[in-house]
Amino acid sequence: MTPWALSLYLVLGQTLNLELTYAATKTLVLVDDMQIKLTHSTFFADLQARGHELYIKRADDPSLSLKQHGELIFHNLVIFSPSVEEFGGAIDVSSVLDFVDSGRNLLLAVTSDVGEPVREIAGESGVNFDTEGNTVIDHMSFDKSDLEGDHTLLVADDFNHMLLSKRMRAPVLFEGIAASLDPDNRLVSQVLSASSTAYSHNADKPLTDKVDISGSNGVLIAASQARNNARMLFCGSLKFFSDEFYHLPVTRYPLPADRLKDVRFDISGNRQAGMELTKWVFQERGLLRASRLKYRLKGQMETNPILRIGDDVEFDVEIHEWHSEGGSWQPFNATDVQLEFTMLDPHIRRNLIPNGQGRFGTYFKIPDVFGTFQFRVNYLRPGYSSLMIKQDVTVRPLRHDEYDRFLVAACPYYISSFSMLIGCFVFGVVLLYFKPPEGKKQDAKKM
Repeated sequence: MTPWALSLYLVLGQTLNLELTYAATKTLVLVDDMQIKLTHSTFFADLQARGHELYIKRADDPSLSLKQHGELIFHNLVIFSPSVEEFGGAIDVSSVLDFVDSGRNLLLAVTSDVGEPVREIAGESGVNFDTEGNTVIDHMSFDKSDLEGDHTLLVADDFNHMLLSKRMRAPVLFEGIAASLDPDNRLVSQVLSASSTAYSHNADKPLTDKVDISGSNGVLIAASQARNNARMLFCGSLKFFSDEFYHLPVTRYPLPADRLKDVRFDISGNRQAGMELTKWVFQERGLLRASRLKYRLKGQMETNPILRIGDDVEFDVEIHEWHSEGGSWQPFNATDVQLEFTMLDPHIRRNLIPNGQGRFGTYFKIPDVFGTFQFRVNYLRPGYSSLMIKQDVTVRPLRHDEYDRFLVAACPYYISSFSMLIGCFVFGVVLLYFKPPEGKKQDAKKM
């Protein structure tokens, strides 16, 4: 059993309440033609080998439903039906979007013939597929088997390696449509982009007008992780996951200028890429969890829910990463995890120092401001689930008997006070013990 979601919430007090939800790995696959079970058999076999229970159905099946008795029954949705004009049963565009909003995962692969429902689902996530009928063409980076063709069988290796746990051993083959990303959507990012010499156009028509998507702006595979940690993957090539592309050799053509003979790979990198990307999108890796949050006065062991201005405070928390290969949580190691001590705005920001065993900690002095503060760790990194840790704490002022007895900054006031006391004392001594001269006394009586 593999995890599909991680929900983390820290409540007030000294304990960390962590809620983990593990997926039953029930995966619904919607296809245009049941023949895909044969043409993509290796892809499905890899999923089943990792524990996925597959339900492969036609996209127009009238019995389709994502819910049973009001509860979602699937944890992953694969749409391999690019040309569907209307989903069957109780599935439509809004139900698919609600499925993602609930924290579930979506894998969507298309061809050049993109139907309106699929296009709308992708568009809601910031992925805009090119005009129907267009394909990606690259006359400078295609497979040699397409030498006499339209050069639509691309050889690509410009991956965003933040979503891959391993380096690719070989480039991948891609034949399909390109997409552009919504610049206002910060949650979507490119996974595989076309080369600088590629462009998107209908290969059966002459190129007379300016193309809409060209160069590295053409996105071949895109990924998105919602704020609820639901993951989505959009691929412009349904053949990318096919048995044919999984087992084909790759020969990049034209040849690089510094090579005298073919750069040939015995097998494409499609299967490796398919496994890496599906592990990510189905939340089998890149999951983080936090536990055992502690804050205390420096040198003490017990947590104090009320702190005082000027106190030296230690903070530490454990962060672990899920490793599906071993089926266990392993210590997470990073140097860019930060802690903020904030009240409306951050007053203190510190890097958390890892100890190599999953423990991250730091210490600092509480600022001279009292009120309700919050320890906050907001870790957002590509390839990992977002990690939000919040812990409220009260910071009180000093009591009347806790102030320092002597302040260097108050020396002028001390001097003025003591000088006044000394002056009064001298005046009293003079007035009491020194008599005025006799002549002055008689003059005073005459007056």
